[in-house]
Amino acid sequence: MTNESQSLSRRAALAAGAIALATGGRAALAAPLAEERHPRLHVAIRELREARHYLRESPHDFGGHKARAVELIDLTIHHLELCLKY
Repeated sequence: MTNESQSLSRRAALAAGAIALATGGRAALAAPLAEERHPRLHVAIRELREARHYLRESPHDFGGHKARAVELIDLTIHHLELCLKY
């Protein structure tokens, strides 16, 4: 291993350690593994959160469907997060 790659490895290890300390240890270790298990569900949750934000920030009421759409997005996100536990 070259000095440069050793330096990068040390910095990566230090960064991972800092994240682990800041998050209580569990989040830094669990997050990458969780995303590896169900990547499409994580993508869906991110997209739904963006859609919810778009709806909430929009001045339109989308023909009266805006509030119900936001409610259903929240429910869907909740159930997808439950799915991620398995």
